Amino acid sequence: MYRDCRTENYEIYDDAQRGVVETLQAYADDLDENVTDGRGIMLFGTSGTGKDHLLAAMARVATNAHGLRVVWSSGQQLFGRIRDTIGTDATEEALIGQYTRPTILLLSDPAPMFGDVTPHQANMLYRIIDERTNRYRPTWITINVKDREEANKKIGGPVVERLAHNAVTARCQWPSYRMRKGER
Repeated sequence: MYRDCRTENYEIYDDAQRGVVETLQAYADDLDENVTDGRGIMLFGTSGTGKDHLLAAMARVATNAHGLRVVWSSGQQLFGRIRDTIGTDATEEALIGQYTRPTILLLSDPAPMFGDVTPHQANMLYRIIDERTNRYRPTWITINVKDREEANKKIGGPVVERLAHNAVTARCQWPSYRMRKGER
């Protein structure tokens, strides 16, 4: 689905999109320095605004043009893997290491569709993000929430604070492309 994503083929139909795309292109123009500085990207906004498309385009630049290791995970995949380690010989440390070692972690929507993360999920997410922050490893994240306040509620204020620290943050507040195309 995201294989051919580029900022050049991202459909702009709202003026607010242009500013976000320009911000991400500026980040990509100085990618090596931004990555070295551990500078992340945090895109939040309602579902269907193309946040994952934009970060997939950024991942393409990071891997193809700069040879960086990018690991992509959805929040559901991450939390499923956390759940699957319970009652096994796998350690939390080993699981956390899989998410802290890559140069860039791209995390797509760790906020559950309904409700909030559990305390254990929030703790594990915090541990991953905190470790990445301490190692100056950027995390690029999309969150399907309308604003930072809702992000704090959904995944926890301390997690959001670390994600936003030293990061490019952008609100993607335009109509869903699916709704715009009449998909219901």
